[in-house]
Amino acid sequence: MSHFEQEVLRLLREDHRKIERIEHLLEIRVVYTAVLAQEGTMAIGNINAGSTGTFAATLLENGVAAVPQPTLVWTYSCSDPTVTIAPSADTTSAVYSVPSNDAGTSFQAAASTIAPDGSTVTTPPLTVTLTPGTTSVVFSASIAQTA
Repeated sequence: MSHFEQEVLRLLREDHRKIERIEHLLEIRVVYTAVLAQEGTMAIGNINAGSTGTFAATLLENGVAAVPQPTLVWTYSCSDPTVTIAPSADTTSAVYSVPSNDAGTSFQAAASTIAPDGSTVTTPPLTVTLTPGTTSVVFSASIAQTA
């Protein structure tokens, strides 16, 4: 093999290594995260004691909602043990029920699932402010005629 042919082979190997490195750098890596949002409310993040709030979990791929959303099983949690959680049949949302006598001022809601790559994904905790429940008061009056 001539010196010229050897030099051409060396340069081709060098270019091949560069191309492999570029391909490695260009590989798209999917990072899964998730977000939990309260649905159908004017005062986001607030629930009156004695009522409910519906929360939906969304899987994000590289920071953007995955479209379409893959079929996942979400597990919901709450920092307030008196709040009950009822997930929807497909687990994409859950209703958090706050008892009317809940004396707390807030709770943390979260959801987690297993992403398509097998990693566990948990939403950042969502702080929900509780507004104290109202107590019904019944007033009565008597009118009596005198003389």
